[in-house]
Amino acid sequence: MPNAEEDTRKVQTAVSGHAGSDLPVYLPMDADEFGAFISRYPQRAFFCGTLLGGCGQRLSPKQYRDRKCHFAHVSAAVNCRRTEGDEASADHLYIGRAIADWLKRQKQRAVQPVYKPKGHQVRDVIDVSYEAGRRLVRVQLARRSKREWEESDAELRARHAGLDWLFGPDSLLANWQLDRQGYALRVQCRSLGATREVEIGTQFPDRPVEWTSLSECSLTPEGIVTPGLLHTPSGIVPRHAAPATPALPASALPLTPASILITDAALSHATDTHRFFDISVRVNARLSLPAHAETPDVHHAYLPMGATLSPDSDGTWLIEARALHRIQADTTTQRKTDSGRPPATLTIRRPGNSRFRPTPTSSRPSARRWKTQRGARTS
Repeated sequence: MPNAEEDTRKVQTAVSGHAGSDLPVYLPMDADEFGAFISRYPQRAFFCGTLLGGCGQRLSPKQYRDRKCHFAHVSAAVNCRRTEGDEASADHLYIGRAIADWLKRQKQRAVQPVYKPKGHQVRDVIDVSYEAGRRLVRVQLARRSKREWEESDAELRARHAGLDWLFGPDSLLANWQLDRQGYALRVQCRSLGATREVEIGTQFPDRPVEWTSLSECSLTPEGIVTPGLLHTPSGIVPRHAAPATPALPASALPLTPASILITDAALSHATDTHRFFDISVRVNARLSLPAHAETPDVHHAYLPMGATLSPDSDGTWLIEARALHRIQADTTTQRKTDSGRPPATLTIRRPGNSRFRPTPTSSRPSARRWKTQRGARTS
């Protein structure tokens, strides 16, 4: 028989700090986790919070080896009408705080969670507004009919520029959202040590819900995007249903028409779908060297050492090299430009002719801008 003054209203959750706090506390049932739990809350300021539907009085954590650890009211005489006390009884607070913190990490301002919006009871819904109330995340936890949900949806959209719906793990309303937009977002909590971790689920027709952490989600002007969704110019769509974008081969780089000149084309071979030519290519490019490297001279030819080729920010080909190695170029066909100086264009002829032949250009480039030709194949 319990002691006459012992509180038998065992609960697993409380709030910390004061009776009206929205900082939830979950006491693990396992006695082995009790020490770690107490070390997180040395003040032991636990209350049967009003946002839990509780009486607001102090609670005391109880450790047992022969039964589950739990909170009990400090005074057994308290007339508490709290109806929910299991490990999920504070999930609405965990969810509200997690979404608010996530929105702040998404650089949103004026973030405000409300746990008892007008016309609702605690644990029915959670509203988290941001952008000074212009946008809203509505978390629907309580059961509602389709008509009630559609009325709420219309009312909220009339008052807010943006609205995202999250549904509880067992909500049937998510099915109506599926019909409307092709997916629905759910939310749940699971116990992780001495806390409850919030997870976001993406539900698609005829597929299991894909659960992930809030940290894996992002916020766009169109709404919340989970790893299972894709933000496109036309809106948010299921990633698996989005049309595949052909990717360039790993070795392929984009070419602008003005950056390359093809000459000396000779047919090499052909297939049913393509013809292949041996060609000479002259490419307009930009050369990048370390500040300490020797400056190239317009009268000489060079090979780039430790070089890479990529498009620069303005679309010009960029050759980045550690250094240049000067070579002896074939000068039998060397000509001069209008200025009387040898040109700065290097030509690498098509396969079968590996000599470097300077050819004229219309103007002299800057000391570190060079035009090159090299043998290549195209189809």
